[in-house]
Amino acid sequence: MLVAAQLVWLERRLLALWQDRYGPNRVGPFGLLQVLADMIKILTKEDWIPPFADKPVFVIAPAIIMVAVLL
Repeated sequence: MLVAAQLVWLERRLLALWQDRYGPNRVGPFGLLQVLADMIKILTKEDWIPPFADKPVFVIAPAIIMVAVLL
């Protein structure tokens, strides 16, 4: 897990360098906490289900697709 976070940070830094723009340096020293901030943001987002959707099907559909793809 730690290696993945480091690779994401490195990728963001290199893409910023290549595109001549600022990289992920807004959270923590040298942007080292940006990955953690992004993870917290994703995990705390509200799940929104359309009002007329079938809730159980709407929630389980992504898992069904992932299982089908991985088979």
